[in-house]
Amino acid sequence: MSHQNPSRPALTRHSQPKSHCTFCIQLACEKRHEQVILHTTRAMQAAWAMYERMGFVRSEDLDFSWEDFPVYGFRLRLE
Repeated sequence: MSHQNPSRPALTRHSQPKSHCTFCIQLACEKRHEQVILHTTRAMQAAWAMYERMGFVRSEDLDFSWEDFPVYGFRLRLE
C-alpha cells in the first residue's frame, strides 16, 4: 500500500536527488544567499554530472581530504 500524497508526483530514484538540489537552490535564493556549495566524491559520477548540468562549477578551493579520501567541492553562484 502506498502512502504517497496524490497531489505530488512520485519521485523516482533519478528525480529525487535533482529535486532535493533544486529545493536547496530555491531556498538559498529566497534567503538571498550568494552561492550554494556542495561536496561529492569521484564515486558519485552520476551526481557529479547532474551538478554540472545544474550549473555548479568545480571549485578546487573547496576540496579537502577526509581520512585520505579526496572530497571535491562545487559552487553555484546565485544572482
